[in-house]
Amino acid sequence: MNENIHISGEEKIYLDLLVQLNMLDLKKTATCKDLPLRPDGKVIIESFGRSYLIHQEGVTVHDERPISFKQKLAVVSYLLSESTGAPSFDFVPFSHLGGFNIGREQHISKSVKQPLLHTFGDDYELLVKAALKIGGIPKESDSSSKHVWLFHALPNILIQIIFYEEDEEFPADIQILFDSKALDLLGLKCLGFLPGYFTRTLIDAANGY
Repeated sequence: MNENIHISGEEKIYLDLLVQLNMLDLKKTATCKDLPLRPDGKVIIESFGRSYLIHQEGVTVHDERPISFKQKLAVVSYLLSESTGAPSFDFVPFSHLGGFNIGREQHISKSVKQPLLHTFGDDYELLVKAALKIGGIPKESDSSSKHVWLFHALPNILIQIIFYEEDEEFPADIQILFDSKALDLLGLKCLGFLPGYFTRTLIDAANGY
């Protein structure tokens, strides 16, 4: 009988990453990435307003909320990536990172934009509550119906959303933008999980998780 038959795809990927994590020099990596290192050797990574403690055996947190495999994947993948440097604070669509890609644009529309509009399209106040819960920062806007939010997905990895409330002419709309240096900072393999991770985190916050 195959004992791994009930292991999800995300769990399988995470277990594979743990093998790499176990061989990683955490102190050296924390220094290279300018990440806090606790006296007990655990590296601290902030992601969407939550502190994760990474050690050779995996990921833990201070709070009592559960950790999903998507969250574990995000912080461990970031630690294992070659990410260094500072963000540009210049934001572009995900499909424009590394050159325009129609496939990525369609993926964002289906897997990110549509779920977010389904959840928040007619309830901007719910978006405000969810955004604040995951460390979102409201930014200045040139219109009362246009709302800009900045999120720290991972150290130096920034996401910006622009939410347009419904009016007499147009339905509600949302733009999801990524720091233009995200690909350089995170790498293509690691960057791929970011849109889905952000979407799930924001929607879970709205649902009270």
